[in-house]
Amino acid sequence: MATQLECTFIQVTESKTGMKKDQSGTWNFTNILVEHGKQYPKKLEVQVWGNDGLAVKELKNGTGLFIDLDFESKESNGRWYTQAKAIKVTKKETY
Repeated sequence: MATQLECTFIQVTESKTGMKKDQSGTWNFTNILVEHGKQYPKKLEVQVWGNDGLAVKELKNGTGLFIDLDFESKESNGRWYTQAKAIKVTKKETY
């Protein structure tokens, strides 16, 4: 089940492209840093895959976003790491 986050874009932190293992095409993702929460703002790095990832590279600092998120934790060397992955990224409409 996804969680929707209303947030503000800060910056791109990482972007990668590679070839699929079966050589059927390429993959790409972009990690972005966003800020959420009004009274006590917090930063969160979000991984955005595919065309949404390409689109977020064009965002300007301060752009309002709605991001549908899914979370996953993985273990490495006895430590757990949690990753936030975007399912859908939508620009917040400004009037």
